Amino acid sequence: MTRVGRKRPSSDRVSESETHAVQFSSSTKDVIAAEDALESTLQNIEIPESILRRNPTVDPIKQNTLYRNIKQNPEIWIIGANRHEYSYDKFKSVTKQLNSIFKFVNDEDVGIQTKNKETDNWAIGPVIYGGNEWLNGNSYNAIINGRQNFYEDEDIDTAIKKSLETVKTDIRFVLVKYYGILTTLLEHIDTEVPDWMSRS
Repeated sequence: MTRVGRKRPSSDRVSESETHAVQFSSSTKDVIAAEDALESTLQNIEIPESILRRNPTVDPIKQNTLYRNIKQNPEIWIIGANRHEYSYDKFKSVTKQLNSIFKFVNDEDVGIQTKNKETDNWAIGPVIYGGNEWLNGNSYNAIINGRQNFYEDEDIDTAIKKSLETVKTDIRFVLVKYYGILTTLLEHIDTEVPDWMSRS
């Protein structure tokens, strides 16, 4: 009677198994290295954890950068002590400073071309314009007319659509999010934040 022995795995299968083992080992080392790097980075974060928990989807390192900048000179981050002191230039300056840290929209003036744009508008200009109109309590018609003056070749339907998107996404979501972080940090370091700015 012929004995049936166990079939030895082919050299190809052994090679494939060894390859997976090496890949798994390499992958594990990469994960451990990444975790160590992250832990080292987080050790240098000064911003209170309680504030980070309010904005869990925003990069904590970038929030910490903003925190450090504010601590150095909080006054430059306040748009105005009241609505009467509000100015377009100050709003533009603070918005550009926020964008230089969080990079939520492109800004060719300072060489920011982000791969993870959060806004509907491609560039920061229309976002600042729309935000200024919104803060001043101007109507949608004013925002639409302003857009048409800026984009002369744009038809009225596109101007209306883009203006609505600007208010809905770029202003009421993106700007509100980052200005919310800003006012929270200003309050945390005992800087008097104007009521109108906190409510915006």
